[in-house]
Amino acid sequence: MRTILLTILLFLSWLSLPVPIAGDCGPMTSFQGYSFINPYIVRLNPNLAQFFLDFDVLSTTVPPPSQTQALGNIEEWWERFCRIPDKADVASLIYQSRIDDLQELRSAISSENVPITYLRPEIANNTFAKYLHRHKCTETLDYLIFAKRCEPHVTVKKRWDDTPMDRTGMRDLIRLGKEAFLETESHYFRLRYAYQIIRLAHYLKDYEETLALYDFLMPKIDNDPSILEYWIEGHRAGAMMSLGQRVEASYIFSRIFEKCPSKRESAYRSFDIRTDEEWQQLNLLCANDHERAVLHILRANGENSRLIEEMWNVYNYEPGNRQLEYLALRELQRLEKDLLGLDFNDHRQLNKRYFGIPRAIAGERVIELQSFVRNILEQGQIARPEFWKLLEGYLELLAGDYYFARQTFDDLAETISNDTIEHQLNVWETVLQILELHPPIEEAELEASKIYNSKIYPQYPDMADFMRDRFTQLYKSNGSVGKSFISQYTLEDLQLHPQMDVIDDLLRIIRKPQRNRFEKSMVEKPDGTTIAPELLDLKSSLLLSQNLPEAAVETLKGMDRSDWDNLDPTLYAPFVDRINDCINCILPDSLTQFNKGELIEELLDMEYRARAEESRNRAAYLYYRMGLAYYNMTYFGPAWQIIDEFRSGSSLKRHRQGSEDLVIPTIMSEQGNLEFMNCSRARYLFQRARILADNKELSARATFMEAKCEQNEFYVYGTPGTAQPHAAFDILIDNFADTQFFLQAVQECRYFQAYVTK
Repeated sequence: MRTILLTILLFLSWLSLPVPIAGDCGPMTSFQGYSFINPYIVRLNPNLAQFFLDFDVLSTTVPPPSQTQALGNIEEWWERFCRIPDKADVASLIYQSRIDDLQELRSAISSENVPITYLRPEIANNTFAKYLHRHKCTETLDYLIFAKRCEPHVTVKKRWDDTPMDRTGMRDLIRLGKEAFLETESHYFRLRYAYQIIRLAHYLKDYEETLALYDFLMPKIDNDPSILEYWIEGHRAGAMMSLGQRVEASYIFSRIFEKCPSKRESAYRSFDIRTDEEWQQLNLLCANDHERAVLHILRANGENSRLIEEMWNVYNYEPGNRQLEYLALRELQRLEKDLLGLDFNDHRQLNKRYFGIPRAIAGERVIELQSFVRNILEQGQIARPEFWKLLEGYLELLAGDYYFARQTFDDLAETISNDTIEHQLNVWETVLQILELHPPIEEAELEASKIYNSKIYPQYPDMADFMRDRFTQLYKSNGSVGKSFISQYTLEDLQLHPQMDVIDDLLRIIRKPQRNRFEKSMVEKPDGTTIAPELLDLKSSLLLSQNLPEAAVETLKGMDRSDWDNLDPTLYAPFVDRINDCINCILPDSLTQFNKGELIEELLDMEYRARAEESRNRAAYLYYRMGLAYYNMTYFGPAWQIIDEFRSGSSLKRHRQGSEDLVIPTIMSEQGNLEFMNCSRARYLFQRARILADNKELSARATFMEAKCEQNEFYVYGTPGTAQPHAAFDILIDNFADTQFFLQAVQECRYFQAYVTK
């Protein structure tokens, strides 16, 4: 039991951690959700799978197409020379040597008086160069020199390179290449010459010549299988496509797509069938059902494809085609993003806005894929029924059919023989356990602790977020708004955006005679004390902002009076009297300073004395002083920290004028920052002071401060595009222009000066 309770404590300490947020600096850069799919449940061929599937492991293990092409080329050179030279030296000589290096090596081979040691060390010490020199491989060097001469003409230019194509030079190379081709004895190097020549013609966009060269050169080559054949076929198909021979070209691209990893992506992008008639013609070119299945795989991979229909076509032609598993798993990935945790994913609105997830077709697609999987399982022609049975269970889970998902998983567990499939089954069973958590909350928390303690839980980074979001939903539906909040956010988030129902619920937990381990983790600090003082402080701030000072001070009395100073080491001087607002100016030492509780008590005492005061001027002065305090506690005054936790100088600019919502987005918290900009209480008190005062100087001061409140209220709540009201300024001008304060205000306040002299 002690182990379980300790696990609960650890779980909740994690549960209350802040989660990554998009912030207010811009939109999310990627989908935010959950993924529990192990890519190795398919027979993973990384070079093929990376085209269909979107897994991080593939992006780190599979090089980009250009690099794949180079690696394949190096591998083939190495194989052709019996794996004798070092592979790295093969790569260095082919890709990094200069043309003059190759020419000097060629000369050294032809001359008995020039040893290889006379060459640059990078060449002289290269095992491939030594091999070529030792065996006098002049045909190899002649080809490499020719390839180096072709290279500048077929390399993609930088955007800023506006050098025109050297068409004459390229045609000269085609002519020289044909001559070398005919003189070369090695059919392998004939194939390489053919590749260089045909590629030059294709880059020249001389498509007729490209096909003519293909027809002239290829029949004269009798070679072993080589990746160069697919590279050549790619240029041939590209020329055919440019000449309008789409069907024939698309057929060739389909063969390249299947057989040549380095050209798979370009072949897919080049595949172009536009009508049903062309599709029928394309199928007639296929030699067998396997090739027809590949065509449907290509078509199924399109964003707007009729996926399930195409999967049926692939299955009917070739039930054992491994790419059928890739197509199913790719759609499962998408459905997982669409449907898993949709009810409680805290980023669901942003996912919809920025990424269109969930897709509108998700509900229909999950049913279609379920039907497909069940049918092929019944027919019994598939090679790996365990894989498809596993998918059936997860599809049921994603569709919300938890009972049937549990039944399918249980059935599979009895017959499973593959370790990877078994591991994935355990993961998805854990996901199902989390989804099936339900009230009573304490029982759900106990069950969650067991899940957290399992071997599966830490293996998937999204599991923690999934659990947290699920509990947030459970707490919210159970009316536990405090637990719901603290599951996703922190006390610091609550301090930035105080919410009364959350505060009250957390205080309720603190006041319980007995708290379970979950609740202790939510409201207790490492030293065993609770966050009650912080919560009471927040609640008092909210009440004070709602003009309920009596309730605010009673709330603070819920803690020891000695704790009032500990809430904030800063004491406040809210009675500072300034014509121009200054948030961070140094305050005079002569001002009396208060903590929050003392200040509220002082304000209540001042209000009582003002009401009881027989002298109008003394009452007016008290109201004026109270007005100063309430004004300085707003966003616009230096004592803003009495009510607010954080103030941003840009908040007023970012606030949408006219809106009652004063929660300003901030990168500090997804909850935003609640700014206290309401000057209505201060304005009321200044009005009372103006009306009561017989002293015109005091009335003038009160009227000016009333005008500042009026101005701030317009900036915050005024209707955009309407004229700014200046009622208080007009009263000041009409009634108090003969006061000393009026002259002082005109001198010190530029805005008022401009208004007076307009």
